[in-house]
Amino acid sequence: MPWQSYGGVRSTDGRIQHERAHRDELGIPSRELTSRVLDEFVKHGTTAIRSHVDVDLGLGQRGIEAVREAVAPYEGGIACEIVAFPQDGVQRRPGVLELLADAAKAGAEHIGGLDPAGIDKDPVGQIDAIFALAAEHGVGIDIHLHDGGSLGAFQFDLIVDRTQKLGLQGRVNIAHGFAIVDADDARRHDLLQQMGELDISMTTVAPLRMKQFSLHEFAEAGGAPFAGVQKNDLTAGSRADVVLVDSENTMDVLVRTLPRELTVGGEKLLYQR
Repeated sequence: MPWQSYGGVRSTDGRIQHERAHRDELGIPSRELTSRVLDEFVKHGTTAIRSHVDVDLGLGQRGIEAVREAVAPYEGGIACEIVAFPQDGVQRRPGVLELLADAAKAGAEHIGGLDPAGIDKDPVGQIDAIFALAAEHGVGIDIHLHDGGSLGAFQFDLIVDRTQKLGLQGRVNIAHGFAIVDADDARRHDLLQQMGELDISMTTVAPLRMKQFSLHEFAEAGGAPFAGVQKNDLTAGSRADVVLVDSENTMDVLVRTLPRELTVGGEKLLYQR
């Protein structure tokens, strides 16, 4: 579709409300739009996806259904995990917890959370609620945490504590997590040490505030677990996800985002230039 310029209030909640106001006129969600995105993904060599799909009082499960329908024609060539994502809040929107539970029962691999303090104004309440659901239904958690400073670090503490108490090791991801760079060296070291011991993963972007905190690109097998792929190697019997690129070297692929010549996912030819 044509580029959609953003005109809302420049805050997390402002962006949420702007998207809520305009998604219907853009036809979001739909199988057709999702299929277009998937077509572009495979052209660029993507075969494994973790998709954060809005679950809210206006949409119910329609977004998840659209993604499942769009992925189905690939017949396993694309591996797609769903995060039932409460982007409009959890505690502040009565009924959302029930929607997340329904999504988990229906096969969503993860449930999400968003700024327990900044959006819901109830960090303990939101974190306790979504962690209880994850433990009950045997799903993972992917929580987006933009809150910075000591408030954000406190929420890291809560996540670490609940992961340990509920036995959710290896099933929790913190997205963004900007507070990690606001902490002093000792505090950051302790948080990362605890996360490592509990196998809590972290995915983030790199805004200017994080320029002092170095995050490495996972160019090869290291990134596989974030997409739910536990084994990613070039040995007989492994899943055949292969992308061919005409490049000078590995860094050339990463820096220039070169055109993909061919994409194979799960032994199926998905795209050929």
